[in-house]
Amino acid sequence: MSCKSCSDVTLLSGEDGNGVQTVVDNGNGTFTFFFTDGSTFTTPNFTTIAAAITAATSGDTVHIRAGSYTEDITLKNGVDIHCEEGVTINGKVTDAGATVVCNLTGNAILIDTEPSNQCIEITGANSDIELHFRRITNTGTGIYQKPVSASNKLLVETDVLSGSIQNYFVSARGASNCTVIVNQHAESAASTTGAFAGVDVRQAFSGEMNFKCPKMTIGTGSNAESGRALSIEGDTTSTAKVYFEVDSIVNNHELASSSKAYGTLNANGNGKYIVKVKDCYSKSREGLVVGGSDVTGTPTSATGVVIFEGMIFSRDNAAFRMFGVNNVATTTRAVIRNSSLMRGVNPNATNTITGIARRMVFWR
Repeated sequence: MSCKSCSDVTLLSGEDGNGVQTVVDNGNGTFTFFFTDGSTFTTPNFTTIAAAITAATSGDTVHIRAGSYTEDITLKNGVDIHCEEGVTINGKVTDAGATVVCNLTGNAILIDTEPSNQCIEITGANSDIELHFRRITNTGTGIYQKPVSASNKLLVETDVLSGSIQNYFVSARGASNCTVIVNQHAESAASTTGAFAGVDVRQAFSGEMNFKCPKMTIGTGSNAESGRALSIEGDTTSTAKVYFEVDSIVNNHELASSSKAYGTLNANGNGKYIVKVKDCYSKSREGLVVGGSDVTGTPTSATGVVIFEGMIFSRDNAAFRMFGVNNVATTTRAVIRNSSLMRGVNPNATNTITGIARRMVFWR
């Protein structure tokens, strides 16, 4: 996994300062360089990605050859990683809380089957990391970002984000600046007792969340707070910005009695949020809920602004619900434009919720 092609090592020179004459792939992960002065050099035979990263210094690129690697990957400042076609990493990718600036490119598959882990965990202050994968699969959280102090930046691009049965597709906290681009689809498995919430910001979130995906599917589960595609918690600050754009959402979460505080899409707190969903189908959840934290027993004085554009169909519940009428300090505003909000007629539905609207504008 030391190098990808001869062009990566043209700066090497022999004992007399002469350049590389030929490079031989030994077929075992090592390469032998033959110099014009007659000397040779064989690259180390790294058996793990971690060993190659440890040996690399700032400015180097670690090339991972096709194969399956079962290990956690700790990123290193200034060391980029390129994954060849056919790489599967069974573990998590993390900056381990250190300040790391680097890129990981290629079409690797990232898998972590430990429910308590995250596939990607970025917590270092001032880290600036860009990651590209073909698929990210995790039974817990796919992407977790929380700076230990200050702020950090993370960009993740993947074709597929799938497998979660609890926690989140992506969760950003504190002063995170997070961009997640899913090129094909995001899909959660049926959850058990976990309160799954797809795209989540919380814990005094004060940065930016940018999430874009063509299609998102949410599985059902037994937790009354599960079944959320977007969850913006009530403690987000006035500087928080969320841009959530998904062409199609299918929320199959179905319970006889769900928490009234949560819908498929949830916007709370003091930030500014733009939510665009061309087609949202919600089986048992309400569609869009603004100020849902008001029904948890601790009303908040939220002053955020929510702009929604798209279509919501909720089979069993209201397509839109806004709380806060009993809290005079709440000045949250909702703007719904170019939209269609519909509730279905399900004779077997047990939920009889009537929505309350306040400071709501329909705009065309």
